[in-house]
Amino acid sequence: TDYVSGVEECEVMFASPSGKHLPNAKETAANGIPTRDFRMEARLSIPFGAEPGSYRIHRAECTDGSGNYAILRSADFEMFKFDSAFRVHNARA
Repeated sequence: TDYVSGVEECEVMFASPSGKHLPNAKETAANGIPTRDFRMEARLSIPFGAEPGSYRIHRAECTDGSGNYAILRSADFEMFKFDSAFRVHNARA
């Protein structure tokens, strides 16, 4: 994305430990106005009975106010040492 037009929207997809499930979170700039100071804070719902274990960012897609987009994969986050995982603790019945 280009710095001048600002970030308009980001979607982050996570991969379950088996890679079979890809829960996602999506955030749009406040009031739909692209901003250069974009911080994503979105709620991610993991259903009851979901696969336990470590979920990692699979892919992140961001678009800017000019329609450009960037796709980041898990290796990109690892390269920058970005903490890109969370753990689901679940005792399936």
